[in-house]
Amino acid sequence: MKRFSGFFVLAAMIVLMIGCGNTIDLQVNKLYSKDTRADAVKILSKAAPEDAFYPVAEILKAQDGDLVATAIEIMKAWGPEGISEPLKQLIMETDNNNLATNGLHALAEVAGTSEEDFFIARLKDERPMVVVQALSELGNIKSVKAVEPLYDFLDLELMRTGTLQMAINTLTKIGDKKAAPKLEALLYSGVESTTLKINLVKAISSIDADKGFEIAEKEITTSTGDIRYFTALLNVFSSIKDVRIVPILKDLKQDVGPGLGKKIDAAVIEIEKE
Repeated sequence: MKRFSGFFVLAAMIVLMIGCGNTIDLQVNKLYSKDTRADAVKILSKAAPEDAFYPVAEILKAQDGDLVATAIEIMKAWGPEGISEPLKQLIMETDNNNLATNGLHALAEVAGTSEEDFFIARLKDERPMVVVQALSELGNIKSVKAVEPLYDFLDLELMRTGTLQMAINTLTKIGDKKAAPKLEALLYSGVESTTLKINLVKAISSIDADKGFEIAEKEITTSTGDIRYFTALLNVFSSIKDVRIVPILKDLKQDVGPGLGKKIDAAVIEIEKE
């Protein structure tokens, strides 16, 4: 009986050890169900990062935004110490685009500006999606240090990759006035895309209202033939609310049709609104 008793005690200990080893995986699996997700998040948030990091990081491969956000929530609860380095290693080594891009977002959420050098380094990554995500995160953390490296993306040849527009968005979020002349130079470099011209004027106006006014004033007097661009410029003036443009708009109204005339009236009302 003593032999059997000892055997059962040993077996129970083994089962207990296996059960503890599987606790992390069990809770991670519960994250995939909305019914069990909240409790699993609470448990995993209190787990030791060295035990739970890699199982939770696997979730970053998912295409489900809510599920990915859950993994990031857990990582934020852990804090940057202990997970920033393995997370950066995963981002650099993985061939899974979701893991790389979601990993960058997770790193930004967890570590913020303390990892801006890493995000700037990713601007030279060979994976276009990683570059776009790095641009996005640099905007989110408002990295002034990234402004000059971003100028390399102000190239019309990059329109198809998405990095040009993301660089414009990032510079807008950072809001450094030094970027305005660079954006202005791009605007007058032979841009044919109305969408890009609109985005450039909006970006300049957001970064430097005076420069934006100057450019929008110049552009609107020569754009009455492009209704979409003309309307976008009116919206810029409406957001700046600089009454200096009102007489110019009223003069322009004399030379346009009733449709644009109504748009000008609406813009003037918005500009003059206190």
